[in-house]
Amino acid sequence: MPESKPLPETPLPAPLEMLPLVPAGGLFEGQIAVVADTRIDGRVTGTLRGEGRLEVGPRARIEGEIECDELIVYGAVNGPVSTHQRTRLEAGSRLDGDVLSPALRVADEAVWNGAARIGRSTLEAPERA
Repeated sequence: MPESKPLPETPLPAPLEMLPLVPAGGLFEGQIAVVADTRIDGRVTGTLRGEGRLEVGPRARIEGEIECDELIVYGAVNGPVSTHQRTRLEAGSRLDGDVLSPALRVADEAVWNGAARIGRSTLEAPERA
């Protein structure tokens, strides 16, 4: 019987090359748990929450609330955003909604309509006397 050779290990994709949870042309309605690096390239109507990084691809459209550790937007988001680390709006992106985040970066050619509360103190509960 011939000796079998082990299969070569397949490297994991880099974060920007990760497979999307909702692919381009796909539609998801409901709640998505963001538990690790998550990429959306399709259309989502609903809530996205969790303790991970969310990347909204250039053709993605999200209608709903987002709460996660880090948000990177290349596409379009319509709804409030709350992040525990940072929010980034890249060139060509659009956000129609308020932002609550310790850090916000808005690139040239990004469009944002909304109010912001930025800084670490925005996420801390007020002290009671």
